[in-house]
Amino acid sequence: MVSRRKRARIVRGEQYGVFALVLLLIVVFADWGEIRRAFLDVTVIKEIFPEVVTTYLVNTVLYTVAAFAFGLALGLVLALMRLSSVPPYRWVANIYIEFFRGVPALLVIIAFGFGIPLAFGGATFPGGAHVAFSHWSKGGAEETDTTKQVGVWQYCSDVSGEALDSFMQEYPYTDSPEPNAI
Repeated sequence: MVSRRKRARIVRGEQYGVFALVLLLIVVFADWGEIRRAFLDVTVIKEIFPEVVTTYLVNTVLYTVAAFAFGLALGLVLALMRLSSVPPYRWVANIYIEFFRGVPALLVIIAFGFGIPLAFGGATFPGGAHVAFSHWSKGGAEETDTTKQVGVWQYCSDVSGEALDSFMQEYPYTDSPEPNAI
């Protein structure tokens, strides 16, 4: 009979072996030329490098500071409401806290980003900005040459079901390089 410790060591060794095998298969069978062209194109990196880092750095710091300040203020108010001797304050704070504990973060982000602006004040979607539809096309219905692949997009000034429908008719998902990926 094998002890638990020895069995755990054997299982861990098998897991390391499977991981090494998968890694080896990826290294051997990956199309490194295509990966380099798609992700490591030096000319594209040189064109966007300084601006992309500084822009994203400024935005990240700004959003982080704003989220921290808002979260701290809201958390402080809710904590004081939970400690209040006034029952309605405690109820509101508890309902708010328990609701957001039980809802997935992605659903909260979608609700705050899209649902609330549409529900209150007649805000436009998404706040007056343009909407873009995009699709990576293989270049035609029966095209097999990967050099013919192109990115296509369409800008709209407002949300339009008709515009989306015509875009999807012109570029169906079967026109993508991997139509069975969904």
